[in-house]
Amino acid sequence: MPRARYAQRGFEAEDYDSAVGDSYRCAELCMRAMLLAQGLKAVPKTHGGILQAFSKELVLKNIFPKDVAKEISGARGATIYLL
Repeated sequence: MPRARYAQRGFEAEDYDSAVGDSYRCAELCMRAMLLAQGLKAVPKTHGGILQAFSKELVLKNIFPKDVAKEISGARGATIYLL
């Protein structure tokens, strides 16, 4: 089942820990795909590494909006520190 469906089901079941975590994993998979589409040969394996590469390859080159990238980065913090 796609992560987005897991996130939706978690939200509907009021399992917000799972909903936020699965939502972030969806965003992370999209970031990985965009990095590969940009020609990156080796995508980092850690959350921090992906965010750093994404920022360098897409955000700083104005390919991806900075405000949306900040929201994604903030969601990572929520999954790790708030729940």
